[in-house]
Amino acid sequence: MLPNDFELQDDSSVAPEYLDFEMDEPLEGEGVMFAVGEDGELAQIEPTMMEFESCEDEHGRNLAEDMDDSDLRKIAYDIKEWVDADIQARKDWHDRLADGMRLVGIVNDPETDPTKESSYRLVRNCNLPLLAEALVQFQARAITELVPPGGPVKTVVLGEKTEETEQQAERVKDYMNYDLMVKNQDYYPETDAMLFMLGLEGSQFKKIYRDSLSETNVSRHVRGEDFIAPYGTKSLKSAARYTHQIQISQNDMKKRQKNGEYRDVQLVKPVEGGSYTQKIKDAREKTQGEEMQVGLPDDVDHTVWETHCDYDLPRELADPDGIGRPYRISMDMESMEILSIYRNWEENDPNMEKEVMFTHYPFIPADGFYSYGFLHLIGGLSQAATGLLKTILLGASFSAVRGGFKSREAKIKDNVQMEFGKWIDTDMTADELKKAFFEPNFKEPGDSLFKCLGLLIESAQRFTSTNENMVGDASNTGPVGTTVALIEQGSKVFSGNHKRLHYAQGQEFQLLAKLHGRHLPEEGYPYNVPGASRQILRTDFDGRVDVIPVSDPNIFSSTQRIAIAQTMRQMAAEKPGMYKDKVVERRMLEAMRVPDPDSFLLDRDKVRRRDPITENMCMMNGIPVRAVPDQDHDSHFAVHQVELQRIEGDENPAMKQLLPAFYAHIAEHTSYAMRNKYAQAMGIDLPPIELGKEASPDEDIPDIDPMIDNKLSQLAAMAISKLPPPQPSPASEEMQQKAQQLEQLGLQLAEQAKQLEAAEKVLKSEGEKLNQAKIYVDQKSVELNNEKALMDMEKRASKVEIDIEKQVAKAEKQAVKVEKDAALKDIEMAKKDSEIASLKRVSQNKRDLDSAVGKVSGAIEKKSREDQRAEIKRERETQRAAIKLEREKLKKRESKTKAKK
Repeated sequence: MLPNDFELQDDSSVAPEYLDFEMDEPLEGEGVMFAVGEDGELAQIEPTMMEFESCEDEHGRNLAEDMDDSDLRKIAYDIKEWVDADIQARKDWHDRLADGMRLVGIVNDPETDPTKESSYRLVRNCNLPLLAEALVQFQARAITELVPPGGPVKTVVLGEKTEETEQQAERVKDYMNYDLMVKNQDYYPETDAMLFMLGLEGSQFKKIYRDSLSETNVSRHVRGEDFIAPYGTKSLKSAARYTHQIQISQNDMKKRQKNGEYRDVQLVKPVEGGSYTQKIKDAREKTQGEEMQVGLPDDVDHTVWETHCDYDLPRELADPDGIGRPYRISMDMESMEILSIYRNWEENDPNMEKEVMFTHYPFIPADGFYSYGFLHLIGGLSQAATGLLKTILLGASFSAVRGGFKSREAKIKDNVQMEFGKWIDTDMTADELKKAFFEPNFKEPGDSLFKCLGLLIESAQRFTSTNENMVGDASNTGPVGTTVALIEQGSKVFSGNHKRLHYAQGQEFQLLAKLHGRHLPEEGYPYNVPGASRQILRTDFDGRVDVIPVSDPNIFSSTQRIAIAQTMRQMAAEKPGMYKDKVVERRMLEAMRVPDPDSFLLDRDKVRRRDPITENMCMMNGIPVRAVPDQDHDSHFAVHQVELQRIEGDENPAMKQLLPAFYAHIAEHTSYAMRNKYAQAMGIDLPPIELGKEASPDEDIPDIDPMIDNKLSQLAAMAISKLPPPQPSPASEEMQQKAQQLEQLGLQLAEQAKQLEAAEKVLKSEGEKLNQAKIYVDQKSVELNNEKALMDMEKRASKVEIDIEKQVAKAEKQAVKVEKDAALKDIEMAKKDSEIASLKRVSQNKRDLDSAVGKVSGAIEKKSREDQRAEIKRERETQRAAIKLEREKLKKRESKTKAKK
């Protein structure tokens, strides 16, 4: 087998280990290849590296391969400056994400004092899971809507529908669902994880690209902290730049360099903690019980910054007008080496419009680019509720376990601890024991703490609640329109979130469909679906079919979907003839997420033709039957009528359930029989009736010509007038009798209802009189109470006047005494004012002295910082000079090696 690193240029190229003769001298170097020339001599040939798939043409090649090192260094410094500025601009946002796991309750607070007792450790490890509850509920409901079992993609034909475009749409839908749910096994778990982080942090991203290692089109989750956008970004399309921070293992980095996606340059060995997102990474590792072990350098990933930006490349690649064009530039963060530069516009696009390979999934839109999550919206409530819970637990622990102070003079040997059911000997008397110990009064947590905790929990749950039965607090037993309005009102908030997810998922599928249109084989790609094998073509993704999510942007839960479908069934039952029953039933099955709903619905065209006896047996066993136009309908009617009379006379309730099927089938035979008689009387053949065929909603069915309609109507009327009147069957006569009885009973009930209504009016009138009498009695009672209250007030007022006169006389005596005391106090206050003024002067002198000392200290500290910065700058320049010297030495050695070769 030939080495994988090289390709034979022709059939005569042979690697050295496959030559049939021996060489006199060993060949230097690995992978040396030879070819047999026309003169029969061996000639060394240069190996051809296997190229990266995107480098098949000039447009998709890695531009960094042919650029000077000085130009690449300048680009690297520009990228480093941009990304550092963008990271600093969102530092506060990033730090808050690092605390998110602690607020969720997965990561415990740091233990400040390991000597604390168990009660403190219990409180420290306790968190109220308000955020966790909201996240789990949002994630569980969103994933079922965005990724249903049958696949998340559905297709819509753009323009006029034809059989060709409908088949194309079906192939696109089946293949994309197959690609996401079967071929790409990471799509579902990554989407599931993304929704959890979306609810917490607020902004998550999907990257849709062609993976060079697996050679497949993939959609990968990008965490919000790994997507670095500059301040003021409005959208991905209009952004001047944005950066994806990628963690690549050392082995995968070698693979990407080997296949040509990245430049094959020497990179600095990555070290743990080099990424600016290390704080978040450490928090997540704690949630999983993991920790990076020291001494495993091969486990540390390379950090690559993939910046999508508008840039004016130097030299021959520069734009003549000095305009920055969209490029995708990848740089290793540790070594600051440019790995690749790719054009980021479509090859034949004259405007060079930027291609976006990311989709932004927002949660609650904010003022800036990044959206809000539950961490921002109820993080404070969760933190306050957790603090209150810890306070309650700590207070309850002290109240239950208790503790206190022990005198050092207590005559107790060692550190004695009480044990249940055990009495300990001591040399102290009972009185001495009481004096040696003091127990503070630890009160249990009060009701106010519990009320505050309940209020916080209720506020958070009310804000984050995603009630499955979204019909509000009102009763849903009212009319159909009221129920629909309640469903719509109860789902407003959740439908808003779901619409944003639906829109973002639609963008994701469109980008993925564009990749399929570029990279699928020309001859087609075979794939399997349940029950069939199919083939997708590259031309199927030509833009005639739009790819959209299967989820409904106005519906957020399965219960809501089923409630709407049930409402449609109710409306169809209330107004028969206005709705297509089969379509309504299919919608109900689809709302219940029943796989392959058409297999449960009856197709009348596929029901077999049977004789009347067999039809009776089928209806008795629940098997569907149908009438055919050319059958002997009178004979069928006679056979079915006998069986119907037998069932009607049977008292078994189970037999009564068979009556609707017999009634419907007999009515169908009767209709066909009458239709045939009309046709015979008119002497013409009427067009066939296709009861089993169901027109699509978009199908335009032409009306019958008015002249033909009028002519047939006249012929039918004339034919009916010649026919003998139909004789009613015993069953129909019995039904008419029952109908008359029911009509009489209805009249009696209506008369009784009128009598009840009149009695109700009389009772209502008497009730109003009683209410008026009660109001009069209440008024008189209030007047008597007011008179009694006035008399009591007059008595109290006279008593108050006497008390006031006594108090005034007493106050005059006290005023004389107060005037004397005030004179003495004025003298004392004058002395104190003098002392205070003296103290103020001393305090002002002290503040002036402290201010001077502070200024001197600040100048000294500033000088020290400047010296430190200068020292660091000198060290960096020394390191850069050493690296530059090493690179020059390496280049000289490489040139010498090439010269030797």
